[in-house]
Amino acid sequence: MNNKVIAYIDQQSYHGLERYDANLLTSIKKIKPDLDITFYCSTRFKSKVASGIEVLPVFNYTEHKSKAIKVFSYLTSIVKIIIDIYNKKIKIVHIQWAKLPIIDLLFIFFIKFFLSIKIVYTEHNPVEHEKASIAHKYINKYINILSNNLVVHTKSSYENMKNMSGIDFRKVIIQPHGLMKLGVLTKNYNPRSEILEFLNRNIINFLFLGIGNHYKGLDILLEAWSSASKFNTSGCGLIVAGKINKEFKASIKDDYFRTPNQLIIDEILSDEEIEYIINASDIVILPHRFISQSGVLMVALAYEKLVICSPKAEFINAIEKASCGWIFNGTSSSMADILINIYSNPKVIMNKKKEYNKKILDDMYSWNDAALVLVQLYMSLEEA
Repeated sequence: MNNKVIAYIDQQSYHGLERYDANLLTSIKKIKPDLDITFYCSTRFKSKVASGIEVLPVFNYTEHKSKAIKVFSYLTSIVKIIIDIYNKKIKIVHIQWAKLPIIDLLFIFFIKFFLSIKIVYTEHNPVEHEKASIAHKYINKYINILSNNLVVHTKSSYENMKNMSGIDFRKVIIQPHGLMKLGVLTKNYNPRSEILEFLNRNIINFLFLGIGNHYKGLDILLEAWSSASKFNTSGCGLIVAGKINKEFKASIKDDYFRTPNQLIIDEILSDEEIEYIINASDIVILPHRFISQSGVLMVALAYEKLVICSPKAEFINAIEKASCGWIFNGTSSSMADILINIYSNPKVIMNKKKEYNKKILDDMYSWNDAALVLVQLYMSLEEA
């Protein structure tokens, strides 16, 4: 392979995607040490990656408040990347996200047809396109069509892609996701007092982590918690940690935000706060209505937390194979039944932990397996 043959681009390489990129790139380098990679990332990317990977933090659009300036900054970053990959004679570009789809589509079109570059595009959340605007769906469809290969994380996502019109499903490959530990918490970290007091006063802490919106089912959880609260005599607490969509929040009954023994932190949390809360929680709840792949699940299982999940294939697969939690049927009443059972008999947690099989999870969600899929893909594109 020629020098700098792979360009890996992630415009959103911060928070969860930062961990994803760092783990994946380092694993790729371990498998193929002679593979040179240029990583175009956000200026917020601070993680360490394996030596031999050139990290170029070119995206700083998140530092600007004005939408117009954000777009200009993003476009400037794309132009810098085009110049750099042309100078380095890069022939394979792997794109992780379409942050501003129209610009990203034009970028892919240009480098594919004017620079003869082969495109790999990762569809992290294909189900999100179901709620996208018509224009966004149209643009994303053509990003998928223009790409030489599409990468998804699960079998259900693969089936979704097969059913999309205009997509040659033969170019879709499944690359598993790996478990993710944040690894940012220090011994000197001091959590804010409201979080510390809330977590310390409860015997069992439940956690909803991440952006609160319709497809992640936060309203299902809040309704279940409210319904089950009268049975909560064992000192159980719910912490909702993450920014809640304003329109979605307005659609939820106000009473659900005032249920006893719950703490709502409606904001974007720091990585240190997230890791502290995860460590202090016993059960992570994922009540998703739709799901492609959950980064929160990967984090929860990395910390060996029990989970309560909706009946989606990705969740069912983990829970059935590794006995790492409970599945509710998708309704608030079903989730309430599980909560009441735990309230009434906290020993069920101890029993479930005895069944918990971390070895199976490590095998199911392996960064080495994920990297191997991509290395083989890169090799095949280089030889084609």
